[in-house]
Amino acid sequence: MQNRIPFNGKTTSLYRKNVLHHKNNKWTRHLPLSASFGKSVNTVFGRLGLEYVGGEGLLDYATASVSIRA
Repeated sequence: MQNRIPFNGKTTSLYRKNVLHHKNNKWTRHLPLSASFGKSVNTVFGRLGLEYVGGEGLLDYATASVSIRA
């Protein structure tokens, strides 16, 4: 069974309130991770980055990506 990630808002939106302070309410949707990737759900990607990768990991990845292109 896949993990279902809760999120609020449109799939294409990325608002700080939806990423940093998630609250379950009547508008909360729960999508499997594979569906979140398939639909490019920005809020889910933002939450995964913050909660699982972390700021330092994201910075390392961004820095590595820039040096590869140079």
